[in-house]
Amino acid sequence: MPIPFILAGAAALAGGVGHYKAKKMNEEAERKMEAAKDLFNSTKNRLFSSQKSMENTLISLGENKKIVLDTSMEQFISSYSKIKNVNLQINQNLYEIPNYTINHDEMRQLREISTTLNKMPIATGAATGAVIGLAASGALPIVGTLAGMAGTSILAGEFALAGSLASSALSFGAALTPISVVAAPVVLFTGISSAMKADENLEKARVAYAEASSKSAEMEVSITLCNAISDKSKMFNDLLNELNKLFSSCTPLLAGLVKKHTGIFKGNMVSADKLTEGEIKLIAVTRALAGAIKAVIDTPMLTEKGNISPDFETTYNKIEKDLITFNNQVKEVENSNLNIKPRALPKIKVEKTKETSLSFNFSDTGKNWFGLLIASVLAYFTYLKGISYFKTVVYNEKGIGIILGVLVFSFVSLIFINNNTNSLLFKAIKNINYFILSATATLLFFLSLPIVDTNYFWVKGFVVFFILAGILGQIGASTKKIGSIRQLFQTILAYFVAAAFLLLVFKGFITWTNFSIKTVAYVITGFYGLLSLGIAYGEGFEN
Repeated sequence: MPIPFILAGAAALAGGVGHYKAKKMNEEAERKMEAAKDLFNSTKNRLFSSQKSMENTLISLGENKKIVLDTSMEQFISSYSKIKNVNLQINQNLYEIPNYTINHDEMRQLREISTTLNKMPIATGAATGAVIGLAASGALPIVGTLAGMAGTSILAGEFALAGSLASSALSFGAALTPISVVAAPVVLFTGISSAMKADENLEKARVAYAEASSKSAEMEVSITLCNAISDKSKMFNDLLNELNKLFSSCTPLLAGLVKKHTGIFKGNMVSADKLTEGEIKLIAVTRALAGAIKAVIDTPMLTEKGNISPDFETTYNKIEKDLITFNNQVKEVENSNLNIKPRALPKIKVEKTKETSLSFNFSDTGKNWFGLLIASVLAYFTYLKGISYFKTVVYNEKGIGIILGVLVFSFVSLIFINNNTNSLLFKAIKNINYFILSATATLLFFLSLPIVDTNYFWVKGFVVFFILAGILGQIGASTKKIGSIRQLFQTILAYFVAAAFLLLVFKGFITWTNFSIKTVAYVITGFYGLLSLGIAYGEGFEN
């Protein structure tokens, strides 16, 4: 064989081997690149999950602190401020009560926080950020700054805050998950190019995997910290609940004590030297509990760098140790013959959307009364028209007129009455009107039973049923807020759907069974009556 042919064959063989090795290296590079992406994305997803859990636990703790401030702490501050010389009396008596203090300036600060939080619209990001700040930073760092806080939402663990709060623990999100940690390496998105050399592709994939591993390691640190914050928040929340359970047993008695000694005049003060030993003990225990709760509310969960605060462990361990003593002291107070009528705890404050008095009145009470007026006018007009129309048709035209007038009144008033009214009067009117509609629907159903004898009833019945049921299902699936008109429309549509279904059932019974038609008619009508009441009063259409 000529040498040129041999050399050509050798070159072809070498080229084939080279292509094969390049193909294998590219496949390895692609596997490496996919592994890098999977590692990065799985760690990122776990980070976001742990971060969301952390945010939820901090919100829960912050909201719990706010509830305590609004209820038991508010009752304590109002009552304790009316007692004179109480410090001297308590210091003269030796009680085995844990030593926690709270002075008037600290009580004022706690009240200011509660007041400012309640002024914030609850749905805004500022309110959410303030609640998280109360959990993460404690109370004292945010006194006087909440009102100036910028509106914000929580995103990727970072809180966009007003400048006055930017250096506090509220900005711990940036320390937890810096953008450089979450951002994917650039090389992960460039992919493998077949035009490049195989060894360059493999090297590129190795670099991408190393970078993804580095990013994942950074995110693992943040995941560990987020989980730790979640655990510590739950621990503090449970501790606060235990304390507040005891505190809420004492503050109503303290308020009752003040009421007992001041009488009906709010400006009167209680002199501590006129109190009994048991009453002094009640004040001492309640004040100590207030100091312990203040310590929980004030203690920061995090440092400014986003790490767990060393103060947290100190406060938690001390108060948890003292819980047994607090339990015993509260039991002693409750078993004492104090002859005090406890006062109810303040209700939890809920922020309401501010509206002008005119719009508020018209949208609720005014709208309801206006609806009743319109319904009454239309009902009376219908009654008169009914008498005039049926005068020569039936014997008892007034009875027919009254029935029609009542139906018009019910229908129109249900359109106007606020669906979420708190008035017992309008709730009663609404319920009565829906009962009237249900009774009317039941009567019409009974009168419509002969329709099952018409031609092609099975076909027409199924078609009507499925069309109406489909419409009802589409309306019910809507997430739009349910108002009075929509609820009324859905209720009436549900009456028709139930009627179409039970007419098919009635047709089946009289066709394929030997039951008396009259008996089946009465039974099926009774069942429809119960079903119609369930439609009217059930919660299926509630918002």
